[in-house]
Amino acid sequence: MAYQNWRPPYPPAPPQNGAGGSYYQQPPPPPPAVAQVDPFRSYYADRLRQLTFNSRPLIQELSVMAMQQRDGNNWESMKAVVEEIETAVLRVRS
Repeated sequence: MAYQNWRPPYPPAPPQNGAGGSYYQQPPPPPPAVAQVDPFRSYYADRLRQLTFNSRPLIQELSVMAMQQRDGNNWESMKAVVEEIETAVLRVRS
């Protein structure tokens, strides 16, 4: 009987109980992402926290910083400006 020695053309599936060889072993997970510190965002947020009263020079400085980012087409920093202002408004409301 010729079919008694027949084997499938692919390797057998690994055991379902987690034990077995390394043929179907998953690759290790990627290392955790290291949070990048944005120096512009840190400085802008710090200056914004210092705005505790109606200080025209500080408001002008924050506005000029935001406009420089806009004029430089630095949209990630503009997004940071918006998020920091939203955070400051929510902080004042509570």
